[in-house]
Amino acid sequence: MSASEQEKLHARMVDWAALSTKDREAARLNFAQTKKFPAPARTANWEAYQALPEEDKKALIEAASLPPRGAAVAVKPIAPSKLAVVPVTRKTPEPEKAAASKAQTLDRYTLLPQVPKQKENLRLNSEGK
Repeated sequence: MSASEQEKLHARMVDWAALSTKDREAARLNFAQTKKFPAPARTANWEAYQALPEEDKKALIEAASLPPRGAAVAVKPIAPSKLAVVPVTRKTPEPEKAAASKAQTLDRYTLLPQVPKQKENLRLNSEGK
């Protein structure tokens, strides 16, 4: 490599090292997306972009869609019975602790959840006892 090419490469490496992890990930994704287009089309698009005035470039940047944030959205709603129950800890706010203790009581001898009387009567009646 010539001295100018080495200098250019070194400057790019320094710029890359200064990027945050998110910025590097975005750069990799952009690189992968641009590789999907043929080289002549990429060149033509780049030259057309470079020919635009600064106001149009800024408008294009603002109009670009933002990537989704947070976790993926569920395709269909999940039944509440299939969701995990968050355990009550000492850091749980008091109103939530009170609601959790009312919602489910444990048998003090087996530490199993106690079946409410209504459900127990229904179960016994369906068994024929």
